[in-house]
Amino acid sequence: MEKIVEAGLKIDLHIHSKASYVKDGKKVANNTLDNIPLLISKLSENGVNICAITDHDTFSYDMYRALKAAEDQENSILRVLPGVEFSVTFSHEGTAKMLHIVTIFSDTDDEKVKQMEYIIQANRPGRDGSYTEETMLSLLRQISLDTILIVHQKRSLYGGTPGGNDANALGEKKFFEFAKTDYFEAFEFRNKRNEMFNRTYVHEQGLEEKVRFVTGTDCHDWTVYPAEDSTHKEPFPYTYAKCLPTFKGLAMAMTDHTRLKTGNNSFFCNDKFFLPEITFKQGEETTTIPLSKGLNVIIGDNSVGKSLLLHALTRFKKQTDGMLTGSVVRGYRKFLKEHGIELKTQLNDDQVFTFDMQGEVRAKFEEQTLPTTEFLRNYFPDVIDPSPYRKMVEDEIDRMIAYLNHKFSLESAIGELKSFSILEEDIQSESLIFIKNLRNTKPKTSRYTGLLTAIDNAIVSTKAILKYKDILEKPDEASVREMLDELNRIKEKYTKQQHPQRENMQSLL
Repeated sequence: MEKIVEAGLKIDLHIHSKASYVKDGKKVANNTLDNIPLLISKLSENGVNICAITDHDTFSYDMYRALKAAEDQENSILRVLPGVEFSVTFSHEGTAKMLHIVTIFSDTDDEKVKQMEYIIQANRPGRDGSYTEETMLSLLRQISLDTILIVHQKRSLYGGTPGGNDANALGEKKFFEFAKTDYFEAFEFRNKRNEMFNRTYVHEQGLEEKVRFVTGTDCHDWTVYPAEDSTHKEPFPYTYAKCLPTFKGLAMAMTDHTRLKTGNNSFFCNDKFFLPEITFKQGEETTTIPLSKGLNVIIGDNSVGKSLLLHALTRFKKQTDGMLTGSVVRGYRKFLKEHGIELKTQLNDDQVFTFDMQGEVRAKFEEQTLPTTEFLRNYFPDVIDPSPYRKMVEDEIDRMIAYLNHKFSLESAIGELKSFSILEEDIQSESLIFIKNLRNTKPKTSRYTGLLTAIDNAIVSTKAILKYKDILEKPDEASVREMLDELNRIKEKYTKQQHPQRENMQSLL
């Protein structure tokens, strides 16, 4: 078996055999032990790599072993896993619903797999044809094999009537409980349109990393595989898993939404260089370490040669960067020579995207220079351009300065008014009558303040648009300038209404 994942594996974990006859009747009548070669042929025609027969509340060890024999034959099948589709009733807030749960078991202990058939036969569903949640969990404990639980979610999560056996049949609150507690490893769908709606739904709910979707043919008639039966004609959207063909590998894929895809099995960027292996020779012995196209980790205690290996792979390029001292390089070369180690695999500078030494990584965190590194730049928000905001502040300051200059000029003009004498008669007044209340002669200017401030803000914002004249089309630029002229006209109009005495004073001057 390969140790490295080279491509996504096509999976189908929901196939029925005649063992489901009690529930499915004639639909599965031809899915017999003798017809297993037909199923193998159909699976291979469709390039299926990992599969399982999952009958309703029962398990046939003979059927499982007959299909598992395909692992050693010339076909696409790499792993056959034991499985059962359990009917389980869940209760929530006074409502009870039966859910269908495809359960995949580990195949590492064949004796326990064989005992599954007898354990399930001795623990049949209740009169309503289903297990309670407690009896299902008890049954799984008796079987005592690692499991993957996949619940039906064949209808869209958006509105409408939930599917009778779907995970959201108990309402949105219970569905969120299933999702957020990772009760199920994946949610099974079949219709490609529902996948689109379901993925949109989980994105809106912030559940992308909590909910994994997987498809299963639910095939009841092997002659028309991968269709469910003769009435289904639409193409089936297979799921691909980024994993090794083992139960453990599949379980890891089922708990990571990035490791499951439908339609396209390309998990890797094929146009980028990657190092397929590391080969070194010590004496007469040559060792090759295969590497994945994804993330690879070198693990070891301190001072066992992890850094030496990376520096030797890159031809000690960090020395030319000034990060690696000559004495350290000489020590590395001496060690390799003394132990007779020759590194056959080496990378050129143009094959290394970036190389951060241990000290460099720490320094970038301490100096807060991570956003400037080529590798991490795309993961940080763009630097904000402060110029539009600075321009708004500058315009506001200019406006205030203009007001002050106007105030000073007005005060200066008042000071230059000519004086004249008023004839005074020394006559004692018998009475003094005010025709108007002096308090009311002062114009009410406060009500204009908010309006004029809003107009000024609009002028500043409109001016900011003209900063992008290289992008604006000529008609749009003209429209913006017209808006500025109109705003200035409106501002002038209400400024005059706010200070009518200024106009009178100007006319006197």
